[in-house]
Amino acid sequence: MAEPIKALDLPARTKTIYPPPYDAALAGRAKRALGDVFNLTQFGVNLTLLAPGSASAHRHWHESEDEFVYVL
Repeated sequence: MAEPIKALDLPARTKTIYPPPYDAALAGRAKRALGDVFNLTQFGVNLTLLAPGSASAHRHWHESEDEFVYVL
């Protein structure tokens, strides 16, 4: 039997697509894309850890998809 996959063991993406100076607000964000690893095909799932004072994203909206955020 294969060893279980632990989400926090996956590599985190800390870079952002936002150019300077907008990237500064996201410093301290570690994002792990889980959808492909866990074979999800109908929606995407990201595990994002934030350092104090960091943001997960800039304010934005989607016209043809929904977004759900669960904060612990």
